[in-house]
Amino acid sequence: MNRILLSIICFFVSVGIFSQKLATQNFVNSPMFKRANIGVLVKNLDTDNVVAEYRSEKVCVPASTTKLVTTATALEMLSSDFQFKTNIEYDGKIVGKVLRGNLYITGGGDPTLGSKYMGDSLFLEKWISAIQMLGIEKIEGDIVADASIYNEQGISQKWMWEDMGNYYAAATYGLSIFDNTCLVTFRSGESGTLTEIIQKQPDIKSMQISNHVKAAKQGGDKAYFFGAPLDNWRSVYGTIPENKEKFVSKADIANPPLVVAQLLFDEIQKIGIQITGSPKTNFWKSNLSRVPIYSIFSPSLFEICKNINFKSNNHYAEHVYRYLAIADTIDRPDVCVSAQVIKQFWKEKGLDVSGLLQNDGSGLS
Repeated sequence: MNRILLSIICFFVSVGIFSQKLATQNFVNSPMFKRANIGVLVKNLDTDNVVAEYRSEKVCVPASTTKLVTTATALEMLSSDFQFKTNIEYDGKIVGKVLRGNLYITGGGDPTLGSKYMGDSLFLEKWISAIQMLGIEKIEGDIVADASIYNEQGISQKWMWEDMGNYYAAATYGLSIFDNTCLVTFRSGESGTLTEIIQKQPDIKSMQISNHVKAAKQGGDKAYFFGAPLDNWRSVYGTIPENKEKFVSKADIANPPLVVAQLLFDEIQKIGIQITGSPKTNFWKSNLSRVPIYSIFSPSLFEICKNINFKSNNHYAEHVYRYLAIADTIDRPDVCVSAQVIKQFWKEKGLDVSGLLQNDGSGLS
């Protein structure tokens, strides 16, 4: 996509000495675009004059350039210094060395928790240190991943089944972890034979993968995962190169909040604190009072948006997009609200948004 856009710009620069109308017609009538739907608008930003134009009022599928709309809106509405916040909290009361209540990881929509790109890599150690400061030796309750800042509908209604289950189409929840990506390691033999899955990272015990991937003589990673959000069953089809001891492909994490709860549950047990309950998730708002223990903040929105646009990061983009509804409404938003917020924001700025038909934050739809 970016190479095509660059070629278009370079083309118009190179033919600047000729008639722009003729140059435009010659370009769009090129055999390479015989079956393409094209709209072109090249403008001088200093003078606001149109340099070249062809069907510029027509609606086209924008793909990942949608991220520019998402990030521009977020930086305007939230400011470049905005940070997502994740809290560790508890309810009930502490009696002696016993917490008679639940321990919560309360998500604030942060996409960078455990991310490979940025964020605090020591978040888990800091959570454990904050819990140890309570002086407790037993928790009579559950470890609850509270993702209720959003609802449980983590994907756009316009996403395609062939994308869901893969890392680039991971669902967006109020509490996410590790870029919502699971690294799946295969071992392959001779071409045409079935491969073997030898590792998952993180090792999600509840995640079941039905493997149909075969080895192939040619091609790279052509393994595609299929599965619904919050459902720990995944099927994977396609091919990977033959005779590989270790070959990594990437699936999504179906239920990121539960993975976070399980992660903290395991670490608490490792330091000797007993837990009578289990890891759980929550997608519904509660009026019960809680005591805050520790807060962790994401990098700035500026840094997050920079990664979105430089790396075309769908995961970050969808989280920023989803949060825009929080900034505009006190209701618990679904995935459709953010599009309405974006459209209304730019309409109030005086822009013509009649052609802005947005169904997600990343352009995957």
